[in-house]
Amino acid sequence: MRLLVRLHLAHRSRIGTPAIREFLEVTSLRGRMTGDEWKPKSRKTLQQLIDEACLKFGIGAAQLSSQSRHPEVMAARTWVANEAMRGRVATVSAVARAFNRNESSLRRALSRRNLAV
Repeated sequence: MRLLVRLHLAHRSRIGTPAIREFLEVTSLRGRMTGDEWKPKSRKTLQQLIDEACLKFGIGAAQLSSQSRHPEVMAARTWVANEAMRGRVATVSAVARAFNRNESSLRRALSRRNLAV
């Protein structure tokens, strides 16, 4: 802990050695590359959300990937996309790929239902 405080103070005062500055840059870059801030809030997978939607809306998984525009199917797709985004499980584009849909159409469905995009 003391080392981190010293490194932080050295970085803030800008009198640290180049090695300290390099260490801080590398550790900052490592955090961005590993995506620590983008870890899922939920332990569910996209497939688990799809299965849950099938039970909740009373439809089959094949219907979600079909070209159907039935209101229940569209609502289920939108629900999965919203839950995936809220839980940081998947992006809208990943959900769209799972359903063989266009990302923009899924985003429009989310905005029509006043859900976060």
